[in-house]
Amino acid sequence: MSRLKQPPTILKQSVKDYIVDPRDNIIIECEAKGNPQPTFSWRRNGKFFNIAKDPRVSVRKRSGTLEISFRSGDRPEDYEGEYQCFASNDLGVALSHKILLRVSKAPLWPKEQVKSVVVHEGAPLVLPCNPPPGLPPPTTFWMSSGECGA
Repeated sequence: MSRLKQPPTILKQSVKDYIVDPRDNIIIECEAKGNPQPTFSWRRNGKFFNIAKDPRVSVRKRSGTLEISFRSGDRPEDYEGEYQCFASNDLGVALSHKILLRVSKAPLWPKEQVKSVVVHEGAPLVLPCNPPPGLPPPTTFWMSSGECGA
């Protein structure tokens, strides 16, 4: 008994705004079902992404999930951009949503001089805090005598 033929349907995909750790390999998910089994292709920044030409990139078996592997000295930032998976068979094509891949960037605080501030009891005090930008945006908090405050 043969299965009923069906066009591809995307079952699993990475989130639309995908921020990855620069120390880890990148995995961009794309799984689909269909009969016959779909074949997969990718677009990067609107153009065909030729996976075979990049030794760092591989595709998981029976899936369209991309794996981008890095060694020391490689630049994950080179892979930032917009990705879209295409699953196709002779009955049609299913598209993932567009996945914006960005590499996390740790904020670097500028060098500042620490200086004492004298405040009279009960007087207001404003301590400026200008955190540097980061991806994702950093959470900032104050600590005083080992206790955390917002």
